[in-house]
Amino acid sequence: MKKIFVFLLGLLTGIVITIGSLYVISKAISTSDAQSKNNGLVLFDKPGEHMNAKAFKVFQVLDDAALANAASDNVEGKILYLGPVVLIRADEEHNGFYDDQIIKVPSGKVAAQIGTYQYYTRQEIVKTVPVIGFISK
Repeated sequence: MKKIFVFLLGLLTGIVITIGSLYVISKAISTSDAQSKNNGLVLFDKPGEHMNAKAFKVFQVLDDAALANAASDNVEGKILYLGPVVLIRADEEHNGFYDDQIIKVPSGKVAAQIGTYQYYTRQEIVKTVPVIGFISK
């Protein structure tokens, strides 16, 4: 009788430990999923540095944002979008992004860094770019 009791106690202990381990693993996975849904987006409490660019050209559309190149100085009358890469988040004025879209800084506003965005390239290289917002001068 004692051997059966020890066996059942060991079996019950194994089941409890297995269920506990699976719970801990599922919590770790859900925390990881929550962080990946954040997609490396970090927003500042206050806007930071202003950018001189007056326009941006979208080269990749994300769920509710777009990666874009800032316009650089005119070369022979042409605007080149070779400036730094930035992330532009959707807002009231900009909510439907598409490839090669030109986004101009609204009049009376400036582009300012409001955070950072970190992502992986196709070559699995980590890139961190500024997140910009259009704020009043």
